[in-house]
Amino acid sequence: MDLLISTLAIAIAVAFSNIIARYTKHIAGTYINLLMGVIVAVIPWTNHLVLGFNNEVFMILILAPLLFFEGQTTPLLMVGKKVKSIMGVAVILAVVSAIAATVITSRLLLLSLPVALIIVAIATPTDATAFDAVVEGRKIPQPIRNILKMESLFNDATGIILLQAGILWLTTGHLSFWPLS
Repeated sequence: MDLLISTLAIAIAVAFSNIIARYTKHIAGTYINLLMGVIVAVIPWTNHLVLGFNNEVFMILILAPLLFFEGQTTPLLMVGKKVKSIMGVAVILAVVSAIAATVITSRLLLLSLPVALIIVAIATPTDATAFDAVVEGRKIPQPIRNILKMESLFNDATGIILLQAGILWLTTGHLSFWPLS
């Protein structure tokens, strides 16, 4: 029953934020959804309705199907031809940007670096669907649109890894890129 109530509360919050996003074209819907999540978390009555976050359940039941279906619409041959530029933007640029944003967020909001990294990883809309929402109504040539959509799909993996790194950093107290021996 708790799972049903939690799902309903989240669905209502998402519906409200999507309605608000429809009328505020100058703010990306991702940020409105994030703000709605903060509001739900701050209000004690609504916060108790939502179950605690389980990242394994989220990865398996939510994120994996989304990535799978987005990947189904991505032409594999095109990915092969553009792999260098995709990796450059999806991995190198994303990580460098996340590091800079983490340090700036930490300093501006007086947060620890792990918490700032988690916020940066969550607040960054990396998926191809978010890309479509951002470029909606703008004149962008189709070849550039296709490349950016593919890169945003690969960015998802980078964002997930950054989120997991932030969570591990917060829980263990250290950040390691290599397995401990």
